[in-house]
Amino acid sequence: MIGFNNESKCDDSAEDQKLIEYLPESSREHEVIGKWLSLMQERGKGLLPSSNVPANNMSGDLELDSVVASIVLDALKDRLPNYRWYDREGNLKSVRGKKVIKKRKIQLLPNHLFSINWAYSAPGLDWPESYSVTYVPSHNVRIVSTSSDSTDCYGYTDLAIGWCKPYRTPEYGTKKVIQSWWGRLHEWIGHPWADVYSEGLV
Repeated sequence: MIGFNNESKCDDSAEDQKLIEYLPESSREHEVIGKWLSLMQERGKGLLPSSNVPANNMSGDLELDSVVASIVLDALKDRLPNYRWYDREGNLKSVRGKKVIKKRKIQLLPNHLFSINWAYSAPGLDWPESYSVTYVPSHNVRIVSTSSDSTDCYGYTDLAIGWCKPYRTPEYGTKKVIQSWWGRLHEWIGHPWADVYSEGLV
């Protein structure tokens, strides 16, 4: 009887490992997202201290918000806002640089919701912000992220700003997350966004 139980445990372990190998994210990324979701749930219950800096009022850890966003947006990297300029030698530079999509057996598939421009601060100088939603099957949630073309505003180009249950269509449930994000930013920025750059699911 003992031998049977041990064999069963080994079989279960092998099946668990097989499942991990076929997750869209690695086991480490899975843990990172799990930690972020736990903190976001604490935020929702009012258990985390608030900050005067609106961007710090998600998980309370901006670096973690950024790491989660980089995981869920991996397949969309080449289509995110990216500030470009020429250096003195005439070489084209960009904030994001050139990134290679991670090889996965199954890719996470972020969906573009829409992009806005916060302001026209100078001719040719805009402040674009793009919003995406990604279904993460291992946690059975949709994670909403925001992407900017530089690190000037938040210290990072991409941030995970909220999550929702995977009910109905991908854009369903994201409205509340984005409105909450805008609510945090409104007093800080001092004005509404200027216009819509592009439309996606919304």
